[in-house]
Amino acid sequence: MDIGGTFTDAIFSSRRSMTLIKVDTTRHDLSVCFRKALERARETLGFESVRQCLSSVRVIRLSTSLSTNLILERKGLCIGLILTAGWKEAFLGKGIFPDGSGVLVEPEMVIEVGAESEESEVREAAYRLILRGADILVISLDGGKEGFLQAEGRARAVIHRYYANHFIGSIPVVSGGQLSRVREYLPRTSRIVFNTYAHHAVSGPFLAIEDYLRENGYPHPLLLVHADGGTSRVSKSTAERTISSGAAAGVFGALRFSRIYGVKNALTVDIGGTSTELGVIRGGEMVWCRRGSEADSSRGLPIAVTIGIGGGSVVRLDDTGRVHLGPGSVGAFPGPACYGLGGAEPTLTDAFLILGYFDEGYFLGGERRLKRTLAEKVFQERVAGIWGVSCEEAALRVKEEAVRRIAEEIRTVIARFGLDPVNTALFAVGGCGGCMGCALCEATGLRELRIFRQGSVFGAFGTSGMDVLHRYEEEVNLGLEPAAERGLEVCDRINGAVLALQRRAFQDMAAEGFQPEGIQFESALEIAAEASGIRRSCDCPTAFIWPGDWNAVRKRIGRLFGGDGAEVDGRGLRLVGIALTAVAHVPHAEPDALVRLDETGSTGLERRFYGQGGHWFDACVHRWDALKVPRKVSGPCILESRETTVVVSPGYEMALDKRRNARISRSDAVARFEGGLDEDFHY
Repeated sequence: MDIGGTFTDAIFSSRRSMTLIKVDTTRHDLSVCFRKALERARETLGFESVRQCLSSVRVIRLSTSLSTNLILERKGLCIGLILTAGWKEAFLGKGIFPDGSGVLVEPEMVIEVGAESEESEVREAAYRLILRGADILVISLDGGKEGFLQAEGRARAVIHRYYANHFIGSIPVVSGGQLSRVREYLPRTSRIVFNTYAHHAVSGPFLAIEDYLRENGYPHPLLLVHADGGTSRVSKSTAERTISSGAAAGVFGALRFSRIYGVKNALTVDIGGTSTELGVIRGGEMVWCRRGSEADSSRGLPIAVTIGIGGGSVVRLDDTGRVHLGPGSVGAFPGPACYGLGGAEPTLTDAFLILGYFDEGYFLGGERRLKRTLAEKVFQERVAGIWGVSCEEAALRVKEEAVRRIAEEIRTVIARFGLDPVNTALFAVGGCGGCMGCALCEATGLRELRIFRQGSVFGAFGTSGMDVLHRYEEEVNLGLEPAAERGLEVCDRINGAVLALQRRAFQDMAAEGFQPEGIQFESALEIAAEASGIRRSCDCPTAFIWPGDWNAVRKRIGRLFGGDGAEVDGRGLRLVGIALTAVAHVPHAEPDALVRLDETGSTGLERRFYGQGGHWFDACVHRWDALKVPRKVSGPCILESRETTVVVSPGYEMALDKRRNARISRSDAVARFEGGLDEDFHY
C-alpha cells in the first residue's frame, strides 16, 4: 500500500493475480484511508470480513509520501536548532531533497554556540528559541576534542536541568548523535533535523494502523518501506528513512519492468496528486542520487529531483498574470473544485477535466462523479477571466506550464547523467503520468513512452518486490597501501568492523522475526582520496574479505578512482568507512501476475479533447481492460481504466502487449526503435 497526498493506492496480489485499489487519502488520519482500502479489497475479493481477509495475508508493506509532502508544504514541527559556531550558513544552504531544496529551519530559529558549548550559552540559546516559538529543540554539535556524543549529551543535560520535563511549558530535546554516529557534521545534522521535523506527523498514523491490524487478528508485523529499497517494522523505522519512499518504490518497480522489457536507459516521472519525482535507470541499473548528482547507494536516494507539482496542485496567478503551480495541494478533501466537495481553487485536475481528458461519470470507476461546471467556474474566476481567454485555452496553458517545468527538470537530469534522449525511454507513472506523458516526450525529445497497467498505483507495485533490509555503517581511518604485506592487516580491520556490525544486524533481525540462517549480508568499503576528498563506494565480493581476495578488491578500488589501486595522481587512498547490509526475504508479488480486469463499459466511444493550437480533436476512447490484446491503436485517443487515464496525442501510436502495458511513440518513429517490437507483440 502507498499512501500519497491525494490518493491511497494498494495492490493485493497472489502468484497469479493482482487487484488494484485506489481510495481517497484522509490526511487528518491516515489510518482511515488504510482501513478504507482494506474494506474495498474485502468487498472486491469476496471475503466476509476484514479479519477473514487479513487471515489470508502474509505480508503488508506500506510506503508513503507523507514525509515528502510535509516538506513541500512546510507543515512539520517548528524546530529550534543549536549548532556549533561557524556552521549556520553552511547548514542553511543544504536542503533535504536530492536537488538541495527543502531547508526546514528558519534562519532566526538557528542559534550557534561556542566550540566548548558552555552551560550559559546553551541555556541562553534554549531560552531564546523557546521564546521564538520552537516546538522542539535539536542539538547538533561537532564536539571538538571532547567528541560530539559527549558534547551533545552535556548540552541536553543542561536544557533538561533548566526546563525539566514535568513543567507544563517544557518541550522535547533531541540530538544528532541519538540518530546517527557518523562524524560528518552536516549529514548528521540534516538527518536529525528532518527526522525531528517529520517524526510526530508520521509516527502517530503508523502506530494507529498497527493497532487496527492487531485488533483484526493480523499476526505479522506491518513493514514500512524505506527509500533505500528495503522495509522494516514500525519500531525499527525512522521518519528520515521514509522520505520519498513511495516515489522511490516506484523507481524500483520501474527497474523490474525495465529488465523484463530489456530497456537499458529510462527516466521515471511519477506524477502524483501533490508532487512529481524523477528517477534514473542507466545501463540497466538504478542510479542513486544525492543533492541532484550521482551518489553511492549508501548515501543517496533513487530520486534525482522532486518537484512540487501534482494533480491537486493549486493554480494561481501573480500580479503580472504569470501562472504558478504548487507546491500547495488541495488533497482529496476538499479536493479539486470538480469534486464538488467545497474546493474553491483551480487545480491541474480541473484543467484536465476542462480539456476533455476525463469521463465525468467514470472517474474512479464511477465512484465519484466529476462536475465540469464547477471546474469551469473557478477557472473563469481565477484564471481565464483575468487572461481574457476561454476556459479551455486557460486549462491548456496551465497544463503547458506544468509540462514546461517538469520537462525542464527532465532535460537537466538527461544532461547531468549523460543520457541520450534518442535511446532513453520515459516511464510515466502516477495518477497523472498518463495525461502528460506524450507532451513530456514532445518537450524533451524522448522517443519512447512506457505506460504500465499498474502505473497509477506504481508506488504500491514497487513495494511489492521489497525485502526486509537494514543498513549499518562504521567509520574507520586506515591508509591503503599497495604492498601485499599490508593485506592481512587491512582485512583484519575490515572483518573486525563487519563482525561488530553483523552482531547488531542479528539483534535487529531477531526483533523482525528472522533467524540468523535466513539473513544475507553484503558489505561495501568507503574509500577517500586524501588530497581531493573524493569518495567512492566499493562493493565487496563477500561480506568478509579474506587475505587472498585483497588484491582483487584493491584493483577494484583503483578502477573506481581511475588508478591502479595504489594511488590517485600520486596521492594515497584511505579507508574511511564500512557499510553492511542485512537482507531477509519476504514474499514478493510476481510482475507477470494478471491484473484483475474491470470489463464494464464500452470501448470505441468518442470524446473530444482540446489540444495544441487551440484545436478540438475527436478521440476514440478505449476502456483499458475491455480491449483485446495485444493491440495497436493510433492517436488521438484516450485509454482509461478505473484508476487512471492515458492521453495519446495526434501523431503517436500506442501498442498494448499481453500484460496490458503500453509503448507509445511517434508514428514515424516506430520502425526506428533499436531491437524492433517487444516479443509480446504479435500483429
